[in-house]
Amino acid sequence: MIPGLRRALPGVAVFAALAACTFFRARGSAFPDLAPPLAEKGSSCVEDRAFMASSHMALLAGWRDAAVRGNTRRYVALDGRAWEISLEKTCFSCHTRKSAFCDSCHASLLASPSCWECHVIAEAAE
Repeated sequence: MIPGLRRALPGVAVFAALAACTFFRARGSAFPDLAPPLAEKGSSCVEDRAFMASSHMALLAGWRDAAVRGNTRRYVALDGRAWEISLEKTCFSCHTRKSAFCDSCHASLLASPSCWECHVIAEAAE
């Protein structure tokens, strides 16, 4: 027998039980749908919805680096369309309500993006 195994087994059993409880407790309760409201009809985002859902922070970080450090103000999307690199002029021209579009998802995921340390977005009148 492996030395110390007899002392370690109760700890391993408790850990496995807690892990199983967490897994089974979450089973059956779907994660809330975090799909933000789409922009107005007829408009399209800089990339498709799946890309934006999974990679928008990487895209925005790349935009920040390109604009601030590289003095580049043009982004060419995967489909070939060109966009101005600007959170306010590009993103918030369609997604006018930061509270509904950004904050609702970030709050439920306990995410604290650093965008708002520099960008101040006025909410559009409802």
